[in-house]
Amino acid sequence: MLKPEVVLAVVGKVVKKNKLLGDLLSTGQVAQLASQGLLRPVDAGEVLCRQGQDDKTLYLIIDGQMQASVAGDNGSRTLALLGAGDIIGELAGLFMMPRIATVSATRPGLVLEIPAEIFSALLDSHSALRTAVINRCKNRVIETALRCVPLFADLDNAAFHELSYLSLLVAVEPGTVIAHEGQIERHMYVVCHGAARVHIAVDGREVTTALLRPGEYFGEYSLFTGQRRAASVSALTAMQLVTLEGEAFQSFLDENEGTGMQLNRAGLQRKLNLDQARDELSLAQAAQGRLRQVEDWLINLDGDVARGVGG
Repeated sequence: MLKPEVVLAVVGKVVKKNKLLGDLLSTGQVAQLASQGLLRPVDAGEVLCRQGQDDKTLYLIIDGQMQASVAGDNGSRTLALLGAGDIIGELAGLFMMPRIATVSATRPGLVLEIPAEIFSALLDSHSALRTAVINRCKNRVIETALRCVPLFADLDNAAFHELSYLSLLVAVEPGTVIAHEGQIERHMYVVCHGAARVHIAVDGREVTTALLRPGEYFGEYSLFTGQRRAASVSALTAMQLVTLEGEAFQSFLDENEGTGMQLNRAGLQRKLNLDQARDELSLAQAAQGRLRQVEDWLINLDGDVARGVGG
């Protein structure tokens, strides 16, 4: 059994290497994580977390090497190789979102497993620490969210870093209308965390046509065409969104024609689908209206017959 002071010394030394927390945590906070976490070995090939998994556990790599990868339509892509001092799972813990990547050990190692509740309690008790951690996470959140969009999968590293540089991370409260049907708003959004609904107005009635989750995007049609929004999008929960704005993003797509063409086709197809759904709903409502008229006429006729009217 290792003595607590030995564990603290090892964990403290490794934490100092971490770019996210290294200079933010006090000695006491490091001791809190070390005492409440579980130090355990990891075998080569072991999976610590899986993409899409609803698990908020954090891992501090003490020794060894881990590979972070995401699955897409064209197979699995490696995002990064992680080593001593790196933390796994802080985005899931911070934003309460599913795992955005799969992380597995490429060689044997040692990790400190930290329950999400411990990390959350630490951040909740130090608001300045939470703010600093979130600010430092922004670039990583943006990059990871963009890599999860299949349309951006073919970008080379230089183009991808340029895209990340053009992006902003914004927080949205539940109930916020992010995009407004009928308005001209030249922004595209990628969902990092949370859920939203797409809804349209049909004959004075609001109809939900789709739900959006992490890794999905919206707003590309208006961005490309300059036309009014084809639908509204409202936040169902607290959300984190990557925003790609106007002229700068349009210039990027002009330079990366393949990605621009794919995004344009996707936007046009969505617009066609929305128009079709709107027409079908409008016809269905009209048919229901006619049916109600017939029912009312029959009811009135039945009453007239019962009273002997017209006979």
